Amino acid sequence: MRGRVSAVNGIFISSSNEMGDVRAGSMAALVGPVGAVVIGGVTAIGVTIGGGLVFAKLRHLHKVIDAKPAAKPPKN
Repeated sequence: MRGRVSAVNGIFISSSNEMGDVRAGSMAALVGPVGAVVIGGVTAIGVTIGGGLVFAKLRHLHKVIDAKPAAKPPKN
């Protein structure tokens, strides 16, 4: 069973590179190589800022233990 799971995992990992190449090549064909790099950079910065805003509570944690959820009361 491990060999089959490992094979499927390997297929997904190796095909992700090709899918990324298709995406990058398509974008470069549409807007040119410089435009694709600029759009990719702006998108990466946007995702970083958006993630920081959506998960703002994480920026204020000082210790990992602070992220622990409150204890639930026991069920009767």
